[in-house]
Order: sequence, then structure tokens, then C-alpha cells
Amino acid sequence: MDAVSTNVTFILATGYTAGSPFPPFYEKAKVKGWKTRTVPCGHDVMLDLPEELTTLLVEARSSSSTVGVSTSASAGRLPLETMR
Repeated sequence: MDAVSTNVTFILATGYTAGSPFPPFYEKAKVKGWKTRTVPCGHDVMLDLPEELTTLLVEARSSSSTVGVSTSASAGRLPLETMR
């Protein structure tokens, strides 16, 4: 497994259920051994629970062994094929 596969945290907003495409990816993340977290709010976590999201992101970053920081527009996003 590469560093991307082992240092990933998937956060699922559990309040966004009707038509949400994300629960299957959450389940795949668990199967892959990724860290998974849930937040009890809608899809706009940064608006609904900003402090909780900040805490989760800081925890995810501090548990990562990755040294580099990406500054690209796609920072924090994984290629779709990573989830397949």
C-alpha cells in the first residue's frame, strides 16, 4: 500500500441522506482500512459544524505521516479511481 492509501480519513455527513452518493464510498473506505468519521449534519459541514470539522481535519493531518503539503486547487481530493 502506498502512503495515499494508508493516510486517508473519510468524513461522512450523516444528515445528508436523501439521494446522497457518499454512503457507498464511506463503506468502501472502511473496507480499505481508511480512518472513517461521521458528522451529524448536512453536506455543508464547514457551515453547519465548523469547529467539529476543524477538529477532525487537524486530527487527520496530525495522524498523517505525509510530509509535503499540496497547494493545488485539488488539495485534499483523491482521484476517483482510488475509491474503486
